Amino acid sequence: MAKERKQLKKTKTKTITKAKPEVLTPVIEKRPKIVCIGCGTGQSTLLRELKNTNCELTAIVGVTDNGGHSGLLRKILNIPQVGDTRSCLAALGEHGHPLTKLLNYRFATNKLEGMSIGNLMIAALALSENSISRAVNALRKMMDVRHKIVPVSDGNTDICAELKEGKIIVGEWDIMNREPREEIRRLFHKESIDAHPYALKQIEEADMILICPGSLRTGVISILLAKGVTDAVRRSKARKVYICNLMTQPGQTDGFSSNDHINELAAYFKSPLDYALVNTGNPDEELVKRYAKTGSEPVKVSRTVPASKVKIIKGNFVEQLDARDSDKYNRPGKFQRQWLHYIRHDARKTIEAVMELVR
Repeated sequence: MAKERKQLKKTKTKTITKAKPEVLTPVIEKRPKIVCIGCGTGQSTLLRELKNTNCELTAIVGVTDNGGHSGLLRKILNIPQVGDTRSCLAALGEHGHPLTKLLNYRFATNKLEGMSIGNLMIAALALSENSISRAVNALRKMMDVRHKIVPVSDGNTDICAELKEGKIIVGEWDIMNREPREEIRRLFHKESIDAHPYALKQIEEADMILICPGSLRTGVISILLAKGVTDAVRRSKARKVYICNLMTQPGQTDGFSSNDHINELAAYFKSPLDYALVNTGNPDEELVKRYAKTGSEPVKVSRTVPASKVKIIKGNFVEQLDARDSDKYNRPGKFQRQWLHYIRHDARKTIEAVMELVR
């Protein structure tokens, strides 16, 4: 027995160490970066829905519109257009935030009828900061908006059209109201403007470049004409998607089919478009009649492939708004330079299609 104890003492005991638990590194899903290029109601309508997705958004906004209250401020103060950036800020802001309410507020009576508080706020900040982009960014931070809104340029200029016979028309609404409606040969800026460096950076780093519906020739193309934009688009590896307009616009896209819209955009975009969303749904008949009085009609869906060979995604993307409910889109004020805003994209359906392309 003593001998056995001695042998046990000589035996080395092995210690069993417990394996360290595996540390799992959390997988952080990269939020796709979407850059929305556009102007007016079409852009802000989609942004209002896009902000609810798991994306990083940058809205690059036009600055050359000379209509409505915003156009009046341009003329008086000699500043870039502020109305479209105001719409984007309001769309991306929280619904109940006091500044969101102010941005959306328009006076409805007396001499102030139609005047937008939001436009005045941005105009005042732009003058004090000597920069519309700094003004918009300051308001964005005050509103705790995490997404970015960037006017395409701090420069002040107008969109111009050279007609077939050589005549030059200056200004968006002057182009649309020209008589006779001579064919537009080319579009250009009265004075060239440099695109904002941050806008170019966002385009280059984007996962998707989304061309929003809106005034094609005088709004969207005007953004592309800012120096540096098309070069940045060409360098970007982003998927390029165009959401085609629902209605033609008198004076700029009269009689345009979906292919005409796509080919006109492609001529100035200078990079291949990957996809185009084309509406096949029918707007309310009574609303179509209202538009017809201005010379506007639903965009006809082309049966052939566009020259740019973009992949077409067809669907019913129009908001099913009854004419009796259209009062919610009425704007107070009697400014002559205002466009109809009743027939719009169904934001949810449209963004669902866009997010499929993101995925």
